[in-house]
Amino acid sequence: MKHSFLRGSLLLLALLVGGCASSPQSLPHADSQDESQAQPANYPEPVFAANRIVPAGSISITTVYDPWEGMNKRIYNFNYHFDQWVFL
Repeated sequence: MKHSFLRGSLLLLALLVGGCASSPQSLPHADSQDESQAQPANYPEPVFAANRIVPAGSISITTVYDPWEGMNKRIYNFNYHFDQWVFL
């Protein structure tokens, strides 16, 4: 019993000392005039771009018929308002 109290006290002390640690230093802000360093001039072409992955003759996802779309929209609308009023 005495050892568990000692271990608990040491753990609590370590947590309190860790909570008093200083925060990391903030980075200096870049000048608004020197944007050439902030953004590179040429971005590389993305490897997984949609025009490379999706075949040319594929069907757009918005044109597919969904028989449950009306119910899904009502459920989403309910969940959206429920989250706003209850959780937020």
